[in-house]
Amino acid sequence: MSSNIKPVIGIEIDGKIYNYKLFESLDLLTKTYSQRKAAAQLGIAHSVFNRRILKAEKELGYKLVRNIGSGSEITQEGLKLLDIYYTYNNRLKPNENIRIAGGHIITGLLESLTLPFSIEVYSTDNDSAFNLAKDDLIDMLALDDPLLAFRENLNFTPIAFDYMVLVSSFKNTINFKNNSHNQFNIYDDKGSLNIDSNINPSFESYDYVNFNTNKKIENIEDLQDLNFVAVKGTAQRLVWETLKDHDISFNIEKEVFSQFDAFKLVRNSDNLYTFLNASYFNGSDVLKDQTRHSIGFVHRPGYNKRVDDFVDYVLNNCSDIIRLEGFTPIGF
Repeated sequence: MSSNIKPVIGIEIDGKIYNYKLFESLDLLTKTYSQRKAAAQLGIAHSVFNRRILKAEKELGYKLVRNIGSGSEITQEGLKLLDIYYTYNNRLKPNENIRIAGGHIITGLLESLTLPFSIEVYSTDNDSAFNLAKDDLIDMLALDDPLLAFRENLNFTPIAFDYMVLVSSFKNTINFKNNSHNQFNIYDDKGSLNIDSNINPSFESYDYVNFNTNKKIENIEDLQDLNFVAVKGTAQRLVWETLKDHDISFNIEKEVFSQFDAFKLVRNSDNLYTFLNASYFNGSDVLKDQTRHSIGFVHRPGYNKRVDDFVDYVLNNCSDIIRLEGFTPIGF
């Protein structure tokens, strides 16, 4: 069946619905400055047009149109109402771009891909992106962690795997060695020179000083009683579940919304740790196997052919770039 389908909207104000015909009338009046000309373009009598305006004014309690000489114009109140209509009506217009919202990790990956599609990418947290999807403001949801899709029974298409690494201020015991100029060279545990501007030792008379900045982590038991920075809406949930399963006590010192905020907090602290995505951050692989998870898309197959083609292209043509970006492509 072939149909010409065009969505139209009405707006509810104080419990009463005003349909699209009122707003089309006001819109034409801003262009013609004449109720007769506007009525003619709508294919209705001038009297019908006028009654439509007067009825709405009576119900709203304020003027929408005023006379100017031999014509008519919209009042400021009418223009404000029309702006609201434009805002919602514009959402119904077809968009040549594929609008995608999702977590910082997967949207960062999408922006690194060379694609034969026009896309608009909005980077946020999974929950905020899901709210946009529920309001039908985006074409596709992109998730850093599939938990939300499973929880809400959504169609989830994985495109790559990632895992979480432990990040702390310093991973090794640091050695300060006083050289002949009374300056300190910094060596790691293997004796390699490793200058770090964040370290400012005050020692002046010691020939060799060990400075253990953070507990060295070699296995899961070493995570006992550590203080962590949590990042809301990420696959860190796998870390906390693993620690609980192994009866490892830990403390969530602070929760933030961005992995980059967590990274900054930890790097500037002597006793904070966090787990972040290995695709973006360097760290210890102590829980690599336990935190492997997929990132991917939520969409409705068959609903929008452009979106279907986009997903197929990413799955079938972007494996090499996905791998270069630090992820493991699906099927590898």
